[in-house]
Amino acid sequence: MEDESEKYGSCKKCGALFYAPYLVCPFCDTPVEDFEKGLELKREAVQDRLKQQLAEQRRLTDSNRKLMQMSMDEIHKQDARQAKHVGLFLLILIAVIAAIVLLVIYL
Repeated sequence: MEDESEKYGSCKKCGALFYAPYLVCPFCDTPVEDFEKGLELKREAVQDRLKQQLAEQRRLTDSNRKLMQMSMDEIHKQDARQAKHVGLFLLILIAVIAAIVLLVIYL
């Protein structure tokens, strides 16, 4: 990878290396010919960082979505088990009530 100073060039008059895009050399005030090139390189660097951040954000979002889906699936399974237990309880309760009614009728 290029050194940061190489990205923005150097002054044609005094030879100073640039670490940022300049319109004029900060040392001798000579107009910088590669200013547009420096801005383009900086823009590309910012776009690359934004793409990386976006990719990381998407990865985290997908991971969170999977965790939430797993949690919701587990909640649905628990609800189904509870419904099954409630159904069995009601069935047993109805059977006991029917037995009591039959005992009362026949006694």
